[in-house]
Amino acid sequence: MSFEKDDIMLEIYIHETETLIDQLEAEIIKTETNQEIHSSIDEIFRVMHTIKGNSMMMDFEYIGSLAHEIEDLFDFLRNKDFRLDDYSQIIDLILASIDYFKVEIDKIQNNDSNLLPAEDLKKRIRNYLNSLKGVVDNRKVVSEKSEKELMDIVADKLYYVQSTFTDECQMEGVRAFAIAFELEQVVENLIYYPMNLEDPNARDLIRKDGFRMLINGIQEKEFFEEYLSKNFYLKEFNVQPITLDEFQKIYLNDGIMIKNEKKSKKNTESKEKMPAVNKQKFISVKVDYLDTLLNLVGEIVISESMVSRNKDLEGLQLDNFSKSVHQMRKIVKDLQDVVMEIRMVPLTMTFQKMNRIVRDVASKTDKKVDFELLGEDTQVDKNIIENISDPLMHLIRNAVDHGIESTEERLDNGKSAEGKVVLSAKKSGGDIYISVEDDGKGLDEKKIYLKAFEKGLLTEPYEEYTKKDILDQIFTAGFSTKEQVTGFSGRGVGMDVVKTDIAKIGGSITIQTEVGKGSIFKIKIPMTLAIIDGMIVRIADQKFILPINAIQETFKPEKKNITKDGLEELMILRGEAINIIDLPKLYGIKADSEEKEDGIIVVIEAEGNKTCVFVDEIIGEHQVVVKNFNSYIQKVKGLTGTALLGNGEISLILDPLDLLNE
Repeated sequence: MSFEKDDIMLEIYIHETETLIDQLEAEIIKTETNQEIHSSIDEIFRVMHTIKGNSMMMDFEYIGSLAHEIEDLFDFLRNKDFRLDDYSQIIDLILASIDYFKVEIDKIQNNDSNLLPAEDLKKRIRNYLNSLKGVVDNRKVVSEKSEKELMDIVADKLYYVQSTFTDECQMEGVRAFAIAFELEQVVENLIYYPMNLEDPNARDLIRKDGFRMLINGIQEKEFFEEYLSKNFYLKEFNVQPITLDEFQKIYLNDGIMIKNEKKSKKNTESKEKMPAVNKQKFISVKVDYLDTLLNLVGEIVISESMVSRNKDLEGLQLDNFSKSVHQMRKIVKDLQDVVMEIRMVPLTMTFQKMNRIVRDVASKTDKKVDFELLGEDTQVDKNIIENISDPLMHLIRNAVDHGIESTEERLDNGKSAEGKVVLSAKKSGGDIYISVEDDGKGLDEKKIYLKAFEKGLLTEPYEEYTKKDILDQIFTAGFSTKEQVTGFSGRGVGMDVVKTDIAKIGGSITIQTEVGKGSIFKIKIPMTLAIIDGMIVRIADQKFILPINAIQETFKPEKKNITKDGLEELMILRGEAINIIDLPKLYGIKADSEEKEDGIIVVIEAEGNKTCVFVDEIIGEHQVVVKNFNSYIQKVKGLTGTALLGNGEISLILDPLDLLNE
């Protein structure tokens, strides 16, 4: 089967498989942490069955065949009265399979047809399964007496299930088959319609009439509701307890033939009230659509401002018009807030992925690490999530490999044998604060200074530098104090990427550390990049926007507080000398104010550093939609994008961090 890169079926397959792989990884890491696998067996089996079915349908046989081997393994585990004493082998096999899945899915996503078979992995899984079978006796799980008692219970539990899939679901026959197959393993009798889900016409029948099931089992109604609620491709479903008469009437009317029908006692209880329909709470939407929606809302915001502030209306007394504009502005603001909420996603999945990093590094460095997650439900813009994953991965890896000491070293220093790493997030105002904390050996300032001095990064005596100046050297490309290169660190690659990636999304990173106690890396990032609260400032006829969260204070300067150090102008503010950036000179604009004391000074801060910018006038606060520069526009120092103001003017958005590096 051949697919184009933008084929909708391929997009659905990739999205669902990546989601399932993430779920599988989180589940198997939880298994290793809790040293208990029985509660996860059914979930892992379900994930493998879905990946297998979808991959086979899409002709990705290598992926499907490996998933089939894992499915066989967990089918054995869930159907046998069997206890695992050693989890390490099965966990290593599943994690190796996950790595294989990720590589192959990445190839598919990049239109690379060179998929490789996983014969070695399949052989290892088969050998492991055979070894388990060799120690399991084939005794009957239940006696004939207990089976008879089970049938008496089954007769009283009859349900009719009606369900429909989401409009964008696709592959309804495959989805329905997955549901039916899994339920058949746990109920006494299952009848579904359409009967032949492999028939190409089954999809159209399901779209028209929905997917219906008659269930005869020992479980309560809540069991089936909980199971169906986990399927995010179901739009809605209804699990209705029914009597035997109703059971027969439904299947006769639908033309469903009962297979292996067993004698059941009639349940004469009347059901006066139909149970409420349980609706699916989540749908999957392409990020491109959300970006387009946000842009349209931005245009509405601008259009509303252009109408309400139209110069043709100046001086006119229009009470009714003003009321209408006020109501319109409120609706537009509410719409804008809703769109921003839609783009917000929790950090949960990003944080959960770090479990694997900790597990792998700790295992290969022979360290014991307790990893804790806090605030993982914190909501962040989708675009922020995509840019924060790699920096967090580097910080977590360094915390375990570079920060946490070996077990022997910790014990010698009076610490517990097990190190502690905490990844936390919290929201404050319009910013998100993420920290990576460890109780390891901390960063040695003197050691960092000597290395930086050796490389020529620092040239003055140690006493001339602040703690921050020295610690910031670890963000220099190629800088590392690790004496031995390992598979995870030691080449000076990573920390410079961390700072660069965080800076790209308007964030900053700071370090707190104490030798022998541990380190804390604190990241500050905006909650969203799409809409910002800005302060409009003017230089001559050109308007600029400064992000509100970067502004420390504004004031009219006095001449006596302005001094020069060579070519640099400095503002003396409460005994502190702060560099002044001359924006008119930087951008070749002739300002209205010939002298600094005739204009206004705005103090901005980024990454703990301050600078002053000189402007003619502060116009006021305004919420703006950020429009990034197109790729054909060359990067301009100190600018990050543009915004369209209510009067139709284009304003340039200043980048505080870039200005500080001027």
